[in-house]
Amino acid sequence: MGIQTSVVIDGPRDLVFEILTDYGSASKLRTSSHLKAQRVLQRTGNVVLCENEFEANGKLHRQVRRYSLFPPDRIEDEVVETPGPVRVRTTITLEETADGTTLMTHDDEYTLSGIYWLFGWALRGQFRRVAEDALAGMKTRIEAELVDEDE
Repeated sequence: MGIQTSVVIDGPRDLVFEILTDYGSASKLRTSSHLKAQRVLQRTGNVVLCENEFEANGKLHRQVRRYSLFPPDRIEDEVVETPGPVRVRTTITLEETADGTTLMTHDDEYTLSGIYWLFGWALRGQFRRVAEDALAGMKTRIEAELVDEDE
């Protein structure tokens, strides 16, 4: 099941890409509402493997994620180790606009198993709302990072 969401960020694409791909840094933690810790496990070419610690539904979780970087405009993110029946693969594209802003688009591809697979059609709206809320929050936090860089 695929969900696509977009938002315009008031900042140049190259800086937005830099902030999004600064894995393991304090700024990376500030741009994600759920991320509590991130440790870079390996960097090989354009691929970064990270262990992420995040909070969801009041519980602390750990995941290993692979980020494939295609500067200056695409990031592919997938979970390579995860507990549970819901997996998501995300492609982020960054489009430079004529007015100097950045159109950020998230394409989330969900793979569901177990009971989640049976009710995937009913969960689509909930996944979309979560994705839209998360992207709106990211916009605010990325723009705050851009302001800090300007000062």
